[in-house]
Amino acid sequence: MENADAVRFTIRRVFKAPRELVFRTMMETAHLQHWWGPKECKLQVLRHVPRPGGMFHYAMHYPAAPGATMYGRFDYREIDQPRRIVF
Repeated sequence: MENADAVRFTIRRVFKAPRELVFRTMMETAHLQHWWGPKECKLQVLRHVPRPGGMFHYAMHYPAAPGATMYGRFDYREIDQPRRIVF
């Protein structure tokens, strides 16, 4: 069910790399955990199920602020390999 108060936005990025590689960095946990989030934080993957209906749930730990952890989650809605990911 859609949240009536939800705000939708689109993020588009262009990379100078093969499309298949860029797609894998978003779908494979081993890649995603190394680049998602700010450089200065350490990412802990709590759950990653990269399929429509699945989710990416993570915790970001900030070394400059011990004990400061931010949690995030996105739900995969559509995956059109290797062109598009909607979450």
